[in-house]
Amino acid sequence: MTEFDLKQVFDQRREYYRSNLTLCQNQFSEKGVHDLRTSIRRLLAAIEIFQNLDPKLRCRKLTRMLKNQLDSFDRLRDTQVMLIEISAHVIEFPDLKRFKEFLSLKEKDLLDRSNSKIKKFHLDDFDSLADRLLNKISEYPETGLTESLIELTDNVYSGVLKKYKEIDPARPLSIHKMRIAFKKFRYTVECIQPILFDFPEDLLKRMQNYQTLMGNIQDAIVMDEEIKKFYRRDTSLDNRDLINFFQERFLIANQKFLSGIRELDKFWRLSASEEFSWRSKEK
Repeated sequence: MTEFDLKQVFDQRREYYRSNLTLCQNQFSEKGVHDLRTSIRRLLAAIEIFQNLDPKLRCRKLTRMLKNQLDSFDRLRDTQVMLIEISAHVIEFPDLKRFKEFLSLKEKDLLDRSNSKIKKFHLDDFDSLADRLLNKISEYPETGLTESLIELTDNVYSGVLKKYKEIDPARPLSIHKMRIAFKKFRYTVECIQPILFDFPEDLLKRMQNYQTLMGNIQDAIVMDEEIKKFYRRDTSLDNRDLINFFQERFLIANQKFLSGIRELDKFWRLSASEEFSWRSKEK
């Protein structure tokens, strides 16, 4: 795709979502849920770009439908991440076996619920709303499209920089807010990549790794809260070492991100008057 084709971008992401949903409905699996979540995020990113290009577009029902589907997997995803982490430390902390058993039962329940929910997602409703949006996208003028997309991404990146300036290492929520803004930026760049001249092959992967560092902090917070909540029910056990261990993991994740936070400068440009970071002589 030498030119940016709004219709083609939407069609590709729409079909990616449809195929993942159909596959998950017919053969439910952990990987299927992961791929479905990814396809929803990518489709939502494209829709948001179209909405920003033309504020008159009516996408609310379609966006709400997709976001509700995405949100319905949050607890399952958190539980699975905790299970992976816990399984690596059961030998070191035998008391974690109880927590692992609790999480395993919770995962099974959430998998059953997710399977049931996914089967209720109707492609007919989705296609009706998607077709309506596609017709509107087809009417969008091609003149100046590249410039509009670059300007739009400049604005999204400015939002990330704003959240960056508001970061307080003592307030993990401030990093979480930056992560949300950065995720929007990353998916925007991924969407418009075809129009970015000499875009580095590894840059999207580096952006994903950067986002993962922030995600690790949030995962550590969720883990800390869940472990405290679980062991608070059994006062006969002394789990101070266990709790301290996972609190320390949060501090490590926090410090690892903060030590590399300036990597943000390498993903875009600070203003419309400057060169893109990957074209600058100073790397």
